[in-house]
Amino acid sequence: MYTILCRKPRPAQIIKSFFKLALLLLLLTSFKASAQNWADDDKTYGIGLRAEYDMPIGNLKFTYKAAPAAGISFYINEGTATAEVGLGYREYKPKLDTFYYLVNDNDYGTATYSKFKTIMFYLGGAYNLSLSDAMRIYGGFNLGFYFTKFSSNTSDAFVNYTEDITERQGYIAPKLGFNFTLSDHLRLNVQGAYNLFAPLGKAEYNSRVGTFYYSVTTGAAIIYNF
Repeated sequence: MYTILCRKPRPAQIIKSFFKLALLLLLLTSFKASAQNWADDDKTYGIGLRAEYDMPIGNLKFTYKAAPAAGISFYINEGTATAEVGLGYREYKPKLDTFYYLVNDNDYGTATYSKFKTIMFYLGGAYNLSLSDAMRIYGGFNLGFYFTKFSSNTSDAFVNYTEDITERQGYIAPKLGFNFTLSDHLRLNVQGAYNLFAPLGKAEYNSRVGTFYYSVTTGAAIIYNF
C-alpha cells in the first residue's frame, strides 16, 4: 500500500552534493570532450523526436505500470562529443484502481493513486566511438529536472488522508546507445538509460526530500542533422 510513499530518510545534503558533482561531470563531458575532434568532423546540429518505454523499478514498480514516454531534443555534435538539450513527458498509470492493506486481524484499509505525471527537462553529454562509417556507439549521462504531479488517498477505520504532490525533482541518468547513419541528414538513435530522480528542497519544508526513485528507459529517436 505505502509503496510510493515509503522512503529511507537521508540528509538533504547528500542530494545537493551529488547533484553538484553530477553537474560538474556533465559540463566536463559535454564541452571539454569536444576538444578531442576527428580531423574530418565539423560541428553539426540536429533535432530529434524520441519515442521511449519507461519501466519503474524500486518502490515505484509496486504501484505503477511501465509507460510510454515521448520527447524532443536538440543536439550539438563536434568530433567525439555530443551535447543535448532535451524536453519530454511521461505518465505512469497505477497498477490497480484500489490497493488494500491490513490494518489489524479483522480490518483492511484502502489506498488509491492518481497518474504519476512528469515533464522532463535535461542537459546531456556523450562520448562517441566510431565502429564504422555508418555506426557509432556512445556513452554518457543526462542531468536535469523532473516536474512531477500525483496524488494518493489512504482510508481505514483510523485515518482518511489525501495527499496532493507537485514537486521539482533532480534527475541524473547514465546512458548507452548507438547512432546509425541513414542518409546525409538522417540518423537513427537507439538508447538505454538508468534514471535516478529525487525531490529537491529542504527536509524541514518537504518530508519527501531524501526519497529516491528509479526507472529504466529504452527507446529510439529519429534525428535530422543540419
